[in-house]
Amino acid sequence: MTFVDVGQGACSVIQSAFNQEVIVIDTGGKITMDKKGWQKRKSKPNCNYSLVPYLKGEGIHRIDALVLSHGDMDHMGDLLPICGQFNVKKVYVTKGAHHNEKINRKLKQLPKQTKLYEVLANQIIGHKIPLQVLAPSKAGLGENKDSMVLYTKIHTLSFMWTGDLPKEGEIELIRKYPTLKVDILHVGHHGSHTSTDATFIQHIRPQLAIISVGEKNRYGHPHQQTIQTLKENHVQIRRTDQLGMIQYRWQFSSHIKEYLGH
Repeated sequence: MTFVDVGQGACSVIQSAFNQEVIVIDTGGKITMDKKGWQKRKSKPNCNYSLVPYLKGEGIHRIDALVLSHGDMDHMGDLLPICGQFNVKKVYVTKGAHHNEKINRKLKQLPKQTKLYEVLANQIIGHKIPLQVLAPSKAGLGENKDSMVLYTKIHTLSFMWTGDLPKEGEIELIRKYPTLKVDILHVGHHGSHTSTDATFIQHIRPQLAIISVGEKNRYGHPHQQTIQTLKENHVQIRRTDQLGMIQYRWQFSSHIKEYLGH
């Protein structure tokens, strides 16, 4: 389980033993401001410096499932470069996301061999390490409020990803799943104050929070309010801007090791 350092964005890679199944959750990508023609210049996608070297270094040539939590470019911006360099079998989006013009432009350019699936809550992604979709429950436009929430358990640890789900969505999540508990939480919206509601954290009681965030980003993520909420609830914090890649490996004995660093 690897939380890849993609700067101001999000990307996780799940690998079963011997890479029998590889799942990528979000791709990272650049958030670009509108520019005039003379201001635009060609540049390599972010994934060429982060996700691609990691996957190739692991000997991965095939991605069984590429999951896009929602339509923000820092989550799905590098979809096409990844599909161009790896054999991506399936791409998963939330139901209705293709109605979002920004998302649909990219989905229409997927390679012919890549199959597209739309999912809602209670569906499962993957086989060796199945990911349960907890949200959304209804079709949307792939916006923050429609973020795909994923949950899985590997041996003794449970993980959850919430995309950019706002606080209202977090409260709805614990209302729908009253017994939900999580060991390692991928913090919503890069630690923005719009996510990580205190009631939500008190309910799911994570041991550890992963914050995917770019160093000295212009949004001020993670917000001090989020850090305070986590600390007040005795949640350990791991940040990609401070530690680089964050990884968990399970040995055959089920012993879990944490690896931190660039």
